Amino acid sequence: MQPVPFRQRPNCGKCRLVLSNWNVWWDARRWSWRWQKSLEQLGLSVEQKRALTVQLATAYPVRLVCRMLGLPRSSFYYQPWACAAGQLKAAIEEGIATWPTYGYRRVTAQIRRDKQWIVNGKCVRRLMQERGLQAKVRSKRRRTTDSQHDYPRDPNLVQNLEVVRPDQAWGSDITDVRLLMEFVYLAVIMDVTRAIRGWHLARNLGHGLTWTALQRAMAAGHQPEIHHSDQGVQCAATAYVETLQAHGVAISMAEVGAAWQNGDAERLVRT
Repeated sequence: MQPVPFRQRPNCGKCRLVLSNWNVWWDARRWSWRWQKSLEQLGLSVEQKRALTVQLATAYPVRLVCRMLGLPRSSFYYQPWACAAGQLKAAIEEGIATWPTYGYRRVTAQIRRDKQWIVNGKCVRRLMQERGLQAKVRSKRRRTTDSQHDYPRDPNLVQNLEVVRPDQAWGSDITDVRLLMEFVYLAVIMDVTRAIRGWHLARNLGHGLTWTALQRAMAAGHQPEIHHSDQGVQCAATAYVETLQAHGVAISMAEVGAAWQNGDAERLVRT
């Protein structure tokens, strides 16, 4: 198909460009294009539009032809990648074998740096998912209970206890509070009647976190018959236990891994 040059209509400020089955009108005053015949009815594929653009680009600007055909110029200039999928899979497996903790972003950057290939990160992610090579994502939640210690452990005294009065049993637990730049930790001591007896907020999980909350609870004029908590190191520390024993408080602890045995305090810090 040979392109037809511009033809000037007599006594008119418009120029008409005739290209085979369609006409494009250019308004010289407003610099706008108006379609005379819709090109969508032709149903041209991207490859057909590229081939037609290559033919017309010898006589007309590429920008003009791409605009008429509705073809992005990036699609016209696109060059397919010559590397086969098998080579990319082999490169991904090689990278994972060398750096097992790498995710798809680091694997993509490593392939680009080592192989000098133009690789799409989404393609690398898809291939890694198909072959089960995703890196394990660490949990962002902080662990506040450390039951691996050498302090004495006490039995559970509240498992079948029927609570009938305030301060019959207290529950204690720790939770983390996420701020913009850091984590802080909150220790809470509560009565089983849902009344808060003491609390303390700190930037670390030291023994002083729970001990300060206990001192505040005792200073408020309340004293429990039983103090119940998990087997975390903060509630099993010597200073904490001696403070309870000095006030004649029985010490109760839930079993390791049995969070439901300290359900009242766990439910409070969950919210």
